[in-house]
Formats: sequence, structure tokens, C-alpha cells
Amino acid sequence: MPLVLTPEQTAEHLQMSRNAVYALLRQGKLPGKKIGGIWRVPIVALEEFLRQPDVPATNAPAKRSKAARKTRVLK
Repeated sequence: MPLVLTPEQTAEHLQMSRNAVYALLRQGKLPGKKIGGIWRVPIVALEEFLRQPDVPATNAPAKRSKAARKTRVLK
């Protein structure tokens, strides 16, 4: 296994979208470095991230409940 992973490889390991990995990197929740303008995630940083008791979520919009999706605002 390589010492560093690309965001794409990291997303595959975490079974999440590449965009979610980029969001975690930008927010500083997942340690990484830009090398030549490209994000790299050290394996040891990924392992430490996974050891955290509560893995932080990205700032993605929350999903609405089924009932809320069915409700329409009448004008």
C-alpha cells in the first residue's frame, strides 16, 4: 500500500463520495496536504481519522424526512 492516497483512493477506502472527501479536507477534518496542487492523504492520517470516536460529518445539507418532502408550500 502506498504511503499517501489521492482523494479518489481515500473515498474508495471510506466508501463515500470524492466530493465528501474534498469537503473533509477543505474543512480540516481529514488531515491532508496539497502536493503540486493535488490533495494527498497520508495513510497514517487516514488511520487516525478512522480511530476517532465520532467521525465528523461534512457540511452537506441535511436530508429532509419523507413527510417534509411531501409537504408543499401553497402560495
